[in-house]
Amino acid sequence: ADSRWLPFVASVFDRYERALRERGALDFNDLVTRAVAALEQDPSLAARLRQRWPYLLEDEAQDSTPLQERMLRLIAGPGGNLVRVGDGNQAIMTSFTSSDAQGFRDWLSDPAVQRFTLAGSSRSAQSILTLANHFSDRVRDAYPVVGARTALLHQPIAPVIGPAGLENPL
Repeated sequence: ADSRWLPFVASVFDRYERALRERGALDFNDLVTRAVAALEQDPSLAARLRQRWPYLLEDEAQDSTPLQERMLRLIAGPGGNLVRVGDGNQAIMTSFTSSDAQGFRDWLSDPAVQRFTLAGSSRSAQSILTLANHFSDRVRDAYPVVGARTALLHQPIAPVIGPAGLENPL
Protein backbone atom coordinates (compact mmCIF):
# COMPACT_ATOMS: atom_id res chain seq x y z
CA ALA A 1 0.00 0.00 0.00
CA ASP A 2 1.10 3.54 -0.74
CA SER A 3 1.75 5.18 2.62
CA ARG A 4 3.14 8.51 1.41
CA TRP A 5 -0.23 10.17 2.14
CA LEU A 6 -0.36 9.00 5.76
CA PRO A 7 1.49 12.01 7.25
CA PHE A 8 -0.80 14.41 5.39
CA VAL A 9 -3.96 12.54 6.42
CA ALA A 10 -2.73 12.33 10.02
CA SER A 11 -2.12 16.09 10.10
CA VAL A 12 -5.62 16.79 8.74
CA PHE A 13 -7.11 14.48 11.37
CA ASP A 14 -5.08 16.16 14.13
CA ARG A 15 -6.32 19.60 13.04
CA TYR A 16 -9.89 18.27 12.92
CA GLU A 17 -9.63 16.85 16.46
CA ARG A 18 -8.05 20.09 17.72
CA ALA A 19 -10.85 22.17 16.14
CA LEU A 20 -13.46 19.99 17.85
CA ARG A 21 -11.76 20.41 21.23
CA GLU A 22 -11.39 24.18 20.81
CA ARG A 23 -15.09 24.49 20.05
CA GLY A 24 -16.18 22.07 22.74
CA ALA A 25 -17.80 20.05 19.95
CA LEU A 26 -18.28 16.33 19.45
CA ASP A 27 -18.59 14.35 16.25
CA PHE A 28 -20.69 11.23 15.77
CA ASN A 29 -17.92 8.84 16.80
CA ASP A 30 -17.34 10.88 19.97
CA LEU A 31 -21.04 10.58 20.84
CA VAL A 32 -21.02 6.79 20.42
CA THR A 33 -17.73 6.47 22.32
CA ARG A 34 -19.10 8.48 25.23
CA ALA A 35 -22.37 6.53 25.21
CA VAL A 36 -20.48 3.22 25.43
CA ALA A 37 -18.29 4.57 28.24
CA ALA A 38 -21.36 5.75 30.18
CA LEU A 39 -23.11 2.39 29.71
CA GLU A 40 -20.03 0.47 30.84
CA GLN A 41 -19.47 2.69 33.87
CA ASP A 42 -23.11 2.68 34.98
CA PRO A 43 -25.02 -0.57 34.29
CA SER A 44 -28.16 0.99 35.76
CA LEU A 45 -28.18 3.41 32.81
CA ALA A 46 -28.83 0.55 30.38
CA ALA A 47 -31.55 -0.77 32.70
CA ARG A 48 -33.25 2.65 32.71
CA LEU A 49 -33.03 2.86 28.92
CA ARG A 50 -34.51 -0.65 28.55
CA GLN A 51 -37.34 0.31 30.85
CA ARG A 52 -38.13 3.42 28.83
CA TRP A 53 -37.63 1.82 25.39
CA PRO A 54 -38.12 -1.96 25.62
CA TYR A 55 -37.41 -2.50 21.89
CA LEU A 56 -34.32 -1.46 19.95
CA LEU A 57 -34.64 -1.23 16.17
CA GLU A 58 -31.61 -0.81 13.92
CA ASP A 59 -31.81 -0.38 10.16
CA GLU A 60 -28.85 -0.86 7.80
CA ALA A 61 -27.20 -3.02 10.47
CA GLN A 62 -24.59 -4.23 7.98
CA ASP A 63 -23.03 -0.76 8.17
CA SER A 64 -22.62 -0.69 11.96
CA THR A 65 -19.22 -0.18 13.48
CA PRO A 66 -17.99 -2.51 16.22
CA LEU A 67 -18.45 0.38 18.67
CA GLN A 68 -22.08 0.91 17.61
CA GLU A 69 -22.71 -2.83 17.99
CA ARG A 70 -21.20 -2.70 21.47
CA MET A 71 -23.53 0.16 22.39
CA LEU A 72 -26.61 -1.70 21.13
CA ARG A 73 -25.65 -4.90 22.96
CA LEU A 74 -25.10 -2.96 26.19
CA ILE A 75 -28.48 -1.26 25.92
CA ALA A 76 -30.33 -4.43 24.89
CA GLY A 77 -28.74 -6.55 27.60
CA PRO A 78 -28.81 -10.36 27.63
CA GLY A 79 -31.81 -11.64 25.69
CA GLY A 80 -32.81 -8.07 24.88
CA ASN A 81 -35.33 -7.06 22.27
CA LEU A 82 -32.91 -5.97 19.58
CA VAL A 83 -34.22 -6.04 16.01
CA ARG A 84 -31.53 -5.55 13.39
CA VAL A 85 -32.42 -5.16 9.74
CA GLY A 86 -29.65 -5.42 7.21
CA ASP A 87 -28.25 -6.97 4.06
CA GLY A 88 -24.63 -8.06 4.13
CA ASN A 89 -24.49 -7.71 0.35
CA GLN A 90 -25.24 -3.99 0.62
CA ALA A 91 -22.51 -3.15 3.12
CA ILE A 92 -20.49 -0.01 2.54
CA MET A 93 -17.60 -1.92 4.11
CA THR A 94 -14.79 0.30 5.29
CA SER A 95 -14.84 2.69 2.36
CA PHE A 96 -15.35 5.75 4.57
CA THR A 97 -16.30 4.39 7.97
CA SER A 98 -15.06 1.76 10.37
CA SER A 99 -18.15 -0.33 9.67
CA ASP A 100 -17.71 -4.07 9.62
CA ALA A 101 -20.26 -6.24 7.82
CA GLN A 102 -18.65 -9.30 9.40
CA GLY A 103 -19.95 -8.14 12.77
CA PHE A 104 -23.50 -8.29 11.43
CA ARG A 105 -22.85 -11.72 9.91
CA ASP A 106 -21.40 -12.97 13.20
CA TRP A 107 -24.47 -11.69 15.02
CA LEU A 108 -26.72 -13.55 12.56
CA SER A 109 -24.83 -16.78 13.18
CA ASP A 110 -25.48 -16.59 16.94
CA PRO A 111 -27.83 -19.52 17.78
CA ALA A 112 -29.79 -17.25 20.15
CA VAL A 113 -30.71 -14.90 17.29
CA GLN A 114 -34.02 -15.45 15.57
CA ARG A 115 -33.41 -14.82 11.87
CA PHE A 116 -35.99 -13.98 9.21
CA THR A 117 -34.96 -13.76 5.57
CA LEU A 118 -36.75 -11.52 3.10
CA ALA A 119 -35.60 -12.92 -0.23
CA GLY A 120 -38.08 -11.06 -2.41
CA SER A 121 -37.92 -7.60 -3.88
CA SER A 122 -40.75 -5.70 -5.49
CA ARG A 123 -38.64 -2.62 -6.23
CA SER A 124 -36.93 -3.75 -9.41
CA ALA A 125 -37.80 -5.33 -12.73
CA GLN A 126 -36.86 -8.97 -13.25
CA SER A 127 -34.00 -7.93 -15.56
CA ILE A 128 -32.43 -5.89 -12.73
CA LEU A 129 -32.84 -8.74 -10.24
CA THR A 130 -31.26 -11.15 -12.72
CA LEU A 131 -28.32 -8.78 -13.25
CA ALA A 132 -27.84 -8.29 -9.47
CA ASN A 133 -27.90 -12.06 -8.89
CA HIS A 134 -25.47 -12.64 -11.77
CA PHE A 135 -23.12 -9.93 -10.46
CA SER A 136 -23.16 -11.44 -6.96
CA ASP A 137 -22.50 -14.93 -8.35
CA ARG A 138 -19.59 -13.68 -10.50
CA VAL A 139 -17.95 -11.88 -7.59
CA ARG A 140 -18.24 -14.95 -5.36
CA ASP A 141 -17.12 -17.40 -8.04
CA ALA A 142 -14.61 -15.61 -10.25
CA TYR A 143 -13.51 -12.22 -8.93
CA PRO A 144 -9.76 -11.84 -9.57
CA VAL A 145 -9.02 -10.82 -5.96
CA VAL A 146 -9.64 -14.11 -4.17
CA GLY A 147 -10.07 -12.45 -0.76
CA ALA A 148 -12.95 -10.35 -2.11
CA ARG A 149 -14.95 -13.43 -3.10
CA THR A 150 -16.23 -13.89 0.44
CA ALA A 151 -17.53 -10.31 0.65
CA LEU A 152 -20.90 -11.28 -0.79
CA LEU A 153 -23.25 -13.92 0.55
CA HIS A 154 -25.22 -16.31 -1.63
CA GLN A 155 -28.71 -14.92 -1.22
CA PRO A 156 -30.48 -14.69 -4.58
CA ILE A 157 -33.14 -12.01 -4.90
CA ALA A 158 -36.49 -13.21 -6.25
CA PRO A 159 -39.36 -11.13 -7.59
CA VAL A 160 -42.34 -10.74 -5.30
CA ILE A 161 -45.39 -12.61 -6.50
CA GLY A 162 -48.47 -11.30 -4.80
CA PRO A 163 -51.63 -9.28 -5.11
CA ALA A 164 -51.99 -6.47 -7.62
CA GLY A 165 -49.88 -3.49 -6.69
CA LEU A 166 -47.13 -5.59 -5.13
CA GLU A 167 -45.78 -7.16 -8.29
CA ASN A 168 -42.44 -6.13 -9.71
CA PRO A 169 -42.29 -3.36 -12.31
CA LEU A 170 -41.76 -4.33 -15.91
